[in-house]
Amino acid sequence: ARKRGYDVFETAEEMRDSTSNRMLGLFASDVMTTQHPEPTIEEMTKKAISTLSSDVKGFFVMIEGAQIDSYAHGNNAHEVVRQTLMFDDAIRAALDFAREHGDTLVLVTADHETGGLAVHNADEDHPDFTAGWTSGGHSANMVPVYAYGPRSEHFTGTHDNTEIAGICAGFWGRKLN
Repeated sequence: ARKRGYDVFETAEEMRDSTSNRMLGLFASDVMTTQHPEPTIEEMTKKAISTLSSDVKGFFVMIEGAQIDSYAHGNNAHEVVRQTLMFDDAIRAALDFAREHGDTLVLVTADHETGGLAVHNADEDHPDFTAGWTSGGHSANMVPVYAYGPRSEHFTGTHDNTEIAGICAGFWGRKLN
């Protein structure tokens, strides 16, 4: 990557200092830990948006909160909540950009649900509740699609998640097979 002109970095600080429009972040030799010294998903999102938004033709970026799925497979409610809150920070960064610029569509969804997280024992007589799991794998639960910005109306209703790519391709006058 370096030979091809990419700025390659391994720490959050190196990422922040990069002014290149061609970059590769290698923050972990295996799965990221989402702990310091790695950058947060919010920091990576902001860096991606600030770099890509300088292209006059526009940009497409996909931000994945993969650790939510990983921890749900392990039925670790504490980490699922922590990872979801961190992903929410990344979404907030994307929405802030979209609100400021007015020409940006933000989509938030998942390819599947994992773990079947359920809330148990919450009622009037027992206001305390516990989190429980119905599975250690993928469930048949539907996942939401949230859309904000221009053309967001194309994502109302119920869609198979495989339709999302086709809808987006249509925005560019393309059809998927």
